[in-house]
Amino acid sequence: MITTLDICSMDAAAMEGHPLLRPPSKPFIRGIIEGFYGAPWTQSQRRDLLRTLAQQGLNTYVYAPKDDVKHRKEWREKYGTEEAAELQSLIEYAKSLNINFVYALSPGIDIEYSRVKDISAVKAKLEQLKSIGCESFALLFDDIEYQLSDADESQFGTPANAQVAVVNDCYTQLNSPAHFYFCPTEYCSTRAKPTLLESDYLRTIGDRLHPGVEIFWTGALVVPESISEDNCRAVSMVLKRKPLIWDNIYANDYDTKRMFLGPFKGRGQSLKKECCGLLLNPNCQFDLNRPAILSYTEWFNAEEEGSDTDDSSMTTDPPSSRFVPGHSFERAMTKWMKELFLPFIPTRIRLAEVEFGSSGSSQLTTFSQATDSPNEGSSEMIMEEPKPNEEPMDRSPSCGSDISMADSGRFTTIIESSPLTIAQLCALADCYYLPFEHGQTANDILNGILWMYRHANVMAPGYIEEVRKRSVSGNSNGSDKNFEEIEKTRANWILQHQKITECIELISGAFRALCANKIHNPDLVQYASDAYGVLIVVEAVLGWIREGHLSELTEPRERRWTKPEYFGEPWHLSFSFVENIGYSMLPPSHLHSVLFGHRDVDPMTAILSIRGLRREDTPLLSPLRRTVADDDVDSIFSLETFVDKYYRPFLDWSEKHCFLAEEETKTGKIPVASVCGVLNIIEYHEHHNKLEADRMSGEGELPSPPAWMPAIPTEPAIGQFSSFFDLRVKDESDIPAAKRLIQTLAVVMAYNGAVGIYTCCLPSERDKVSLLLSLNFVELSSTHTDQILLGLRLVMPDVVVSEDEEESEQKEEDSEREIKEKSVDERGDKDDY
Repeated sequence: MITTLDICSMDAAAMEGHPLLRPPSKPFIRGIIEGFYGAPWTQSQRRDLLRTLAQQGLNTYVYAPKDDVKHRKEWREKYGTEEAAELQSLIEYAKSLNINFVYALSPGIDIEYSRVKDISAVKAKLEQLKSIGCESFALLFDDIEYQLSDADESQFGTPANAQVAVVNDCYTQLNSPAHFYFCPTEYCSTRAKPTLLESDYLRTIGDRLHPGVEIFWTGALVVPESISEDNCRAVSMVLKRKPLIWDNIYANDYDTKRMFLGPFKGRGQSLKKECCGLLLNPNCQFDLNRPAILSYTEWFNAEEEGSDTDDSSMTTDPPSSRFVPGHSFERAMTKWMKELFLPFIPTRIRLAEVEFGSSGSSQLTTFSQATDSPNEGSSEMIMEEPKPNEEPMDRSPSCGSDISMADSGRFTTIIESSPLTIAQLCALADCYYLPFEHGQTANDILNGILWMYRHANVMAPGYIEEVRKRSVSGNSNGSDKNFEEIEKTRANWILQHQKITECIELISGAFRALCANKIHNPDLVQYASDAYGVLIVVEAVLGWIREGHLSELTEPRERRWTKPEYFGEPWHLSFSFVENIGYSMLPPSHLHSVLFGHRDVDPMTAILSIRGLRREDTPLLSPLRRTVADDDVDSIFSLETFVDKYYRPFLDWSEKHCFLAEEETKTGKIPVASVCGVLNIIEYHEHHNKLEADRMSGEGELPSPPAWMPAIPTEPAIGQFSSFFDLRVKDESDIPAAKRLIQTLAVVMAYNGAVGIYTCCLPSERDKVSLLLSLNFVELSSTHTDQILLGLRLVMPDVVVSEDEEESEQKEEDSEREIKEKSVDERGDKDDY
């Protein structure tokens, strides 16, 4: 049996001599596979992609959208006349550009291999595509169950034998086409059972599959951080041919809250010698894939390997023969930026619905606008006009995009936006870099937050005096810090705050420019909004710390964003920039995903800032008298009465837990939402009762708490949701500002000891209730039947565990640890296979 050590010691020449390993007689297969789950691309987008592939010197496009129902779910159904005509047009267009159009079918979801009717359906479907001009094909058996029916097992014995029979039969039926691809069920090392080198399934595929059929392989994992040459060599020995890499480095269908704009990375130049081709399965959102294609093309065209570290001191780009991911990233961003604004429109942030329609989106695509292509000026590079209201072909009704571009239609904000700069675009892309890695700007922000938390006490008023007192009294507890060092740390804290603010301003500038011209790339606006929205919270919390409100520290979490201490698929750990921001800002005991794991339904449409609410702000709060309730009960109060009831008590009791959200307008900032919180609602009520008792001075029985006092949850909820906040919103379009206020308050209260927060709503405040429910708030019981109390746990309650359960959990942990500590040779799921 071939061992791992044997594979590692084999050179390329020895492997080329393997009896069924064919010499590299075909051109390297390079291009794009539309193979993701989610809304398929439109026909105009695919044509645009084909032009881009031709411009970049790529040669292959594989049609395999998982949610084209006739590709997978209803694979037996032939395409209708109109559908077939669209595919035929696409095939002919690909031929005119010398692009190999590969049609893929995924029958494995429910095929019966021994059923003649099913095999005939597979052949008939491929023959239909052949009749309209398709010359290249693929059969995909990924993401399916191994289990065979009794009839299939009786005839074939194993899934590998059954799949090989179908593929070989179709390959022969189609007269052995020059390009025929097969995706096995075990398509990466971790899915090979028990290991890559010991898999009977893969060994059968390699032995029995026709040598003219190429086999897809994703690497050590479904989404590997890197693909090693050794892994490819091992696969080649097992499959008797070099693999065709299906590369998921840019795929985001497993988490559409993320996208990937970073450089093509973790694939060495020598990998090209160990595989027959590499196809990118990219971001679901079509217009976000331009940087990936540009970087991948540079990788393919390069001949030497370079590193960002080795070239950090270079003043000019490295030679084209050398691929350096960092330089490739910067060039891709520069080229892409030219396409994002054609032309640039200096306009207002908020747009009327009548200007671009209620969706605010556009079918315009920009892939074919590259100015650095070898075919620049060719008439074939002219962008086609999209068909009105075009929908993806055979889109499954269940596959709706989670990105909505609905516009509020509000006209209050008018901001003249500047053109997008390369620094702003790179900063935004750093927040959406690669599955296992953030870009430099994102890391600077995350690392800066961690450092500033760890040294937040130096910003507290009187900290130096307190240290001096302990030193003089001899009660320093071993902490004899030099006062100059403290001042130096304080100066460094302020400097770090300034650096993070500059990073945030870059991303804010990107959001502003993109939002003002969102018709060019609405998907990018949504992601820019997500990053900008959470950074509003960062600015507010750091400003709160700078004011000296965090003097007693809870040890912050350790870094997990520089290099995750795990290996596995990216969906095993929430690793998005937004969620890592939440992770870095909250104490270790608190649940970051509860507050920061939810995407805005619609992108933000305003430039916001959050700061502490002060007494001198109260004259500005008149617009907030109106709640989002239909009856506007609070609007009947005068401003003074309103302030006395809903603001002054909070400002008197806990001013550090009061915040104001302001929106930037052409004439200045205007308040749009506020939140006021108290850490302990019981103490707040007792304080009010004491004030009333002092005021009454024994003149009679104390009155019942006034109606405007916050309702208190009943037992046992009050023990878990003891922190209260009052939320005021100008109108429905300011709900995004309200979300950021809640997140800000929850973070600062968490560091002050809050374990759960709650608020009161009127039944008519539907938008407010919807917002809270979207943030995982739950309804609490209360004696006030005319109000809805909604609460959110910030810390999971302690669970009493029996000794047997504790012993069982310990055994599970020990077992998991043993699995993780197994050697790479035994497991076969690291880069070395």
